[in-house]
Amino acid sequence: MPLYMHKLFRRILPMALAVILFSACAAAPAFPAYDPAAHSASPAYQNAAEELLDEYRTLLSADELDWNANADAYEKEYPRVNRTYVGFYHLGLVNTLYAAFFDIDKNGTEELFVGLGDKRDAMEAAVYAFTGETFVPLSLTDTPHGYQLMTDGTFLQSDRSGEVKAVKRIAADGCTLEDAESEVISVGDIPTEEDLTALGGNLYLTNWMTVTIEETTDPFT
Repeated sequence: MPLYMHKLFRRILPMALAVILFSACAAAPAFPAYDPAAHSASPAYQNAAEELLDEYRTLLSADELDWNANADAYEKEYPRVNRTYVGFYHLGLVNTLYAAFFDIDKNGTEELFVGLGDKRDAMEAAVYAFTGETFVPLSLTDTPHGYQLMTDGTFLQSDRSGEVKAVKRIAADGCTLEDAESEVISVGDIPTEEDLTALGGNLYLTNWMTVTIEETTDPFT
């Protein structure tokens, strides 16, 4: 199953508990600055999104030596934040934090995507669902591998060989993932391009907003 991701993320995917996304990022993307009022959600929704992003900002702005020495303690204090992303940031492997909103399950409430990129054309993102009071992670737990999110809302999780280990969708509560049946792909399959196309293809987001930018030395040049 092709992931079309940068070789760095392919190599470390088992550590990154996240959803694999495909964005319209070209080299040095110029996404607008994050605006909590950029969508028509309620103030409670906007405040909850800002609180989550503040947690990311706090850990990204931590002193590098402090982060390296206290990453476990930070993870306990901020369990919603994707520790892998923060680690990449402090290593200089990624340099920009992005956010985007998209209603995966078409229930009228947009999920919040938080991703880190390195100014290239692939991005991983953690996905959060709004409970009515706060944002909870949809994709930070459940599996040691990332999910591939399809346009039709299907979450696929595969092993290194490409064999599907889980097929999931957002549950009726809007806040958790549950096992799902698909007429196209089942657990144990190795999807073909035709299978993925039948699910609408990989989800592409073009509405990313820049939350935090820090210029770092590019380790890939």
